[in-house]
Amino acid sequence: GKPIPFVANKFLTEDQLVSGDTTYSSKKSIQWYRMLSQTKTHLFLTGLAVFLATLVAVPIATLISGKLTLSKYVLGFTGVLQTIPSIALLTFMIPFFGIGFTPAIIGLFIYSLLPILRNTHTAMTSIDPRLITSAKGIGLYPFEIFFSVKLPLAFPTIMAGIRTATILNIGTAPLAAF
Repeated sequence: GKPIPFVANKFLTEDQLVSGDTTYSSKKSIQWYRMLSQTKTHLFLTGLAVFLATLVAVPIATLISGKLTLSKYVLGFTGVLQTIPSIALLTFMIPFFGIGFTPAIIGLFIYSLLPILRNTHTAMTSIDPRLITSAKGIGLYPFEIFFSVKLPLAFPTIMAGIRTATILNIGTAPLAAF
């Protein structure tokens, strides 16, 4: 039940592996160490969840952007997932994944999906069709149209969704500590 720096210092001084007076008595350094450690964990949880959600949501939104009925169902389903209170979602995951890192990542991933999916879908469907017709007219292949026309035009809106998801996760990730 003692802090890691205290135990490490005691071990090193008792076995005479360090020379000089290195007594460990600072509570302040323990607090800073814990805060730094918890901050790194918080940022890792948030970053990983948003990264995974981006890898899933951007391709799905791109694929459903031309299909009105399918996009309604997919966006509706992710909207329903977003309405589940975060503490309840994390609690529901305990029977399936236990307590720890995995349910936290899955919960944060679920909360990241909607903003990224919705913004990507909106960005892809709001591209002026005349630009796509022009790209076809100059002989671009479909993958070239996607990477040279659609994606650059949609990029600012997609990034806005990623920023929104990141902000939501930064606020939700502390609940995973419970």
